[in-house]
Amino acid sequence: MLDTTTHTHTTKTSIADSLRRGIVGGEFPSGSRLPNRRQLAERFGASSVTVQRAMERLVRDGFVYADGPNGTFVTPHPPPPLPLWAVV
Repeated sequence: MLDTTTHTHTTKTSIADSLRRGIVGGEFPSGSRLPNRRQLAERFGASSVTVQRAMERLVRDGFVYADGPNGTFVTPHPPPPLPLWAVV
């Protein structure tokens, strides 16, 4: 039987990591608006709840901020990239 808790955690982490790489790598420049939750759910093949959890992690880590109904935006000065050993 599939442990959905672990699967959701892994998917959330994968989505957050992918978006973080996009922010650090310039795909999503400072101040830009991220795609909405539905678009990201389609992009990653995940539920909108899982995407929301990934976004909450990025907010907590200081990479993005939520501006109510206007969307989620990359912070003007995102934190420096994590050392390689912390990502693996």
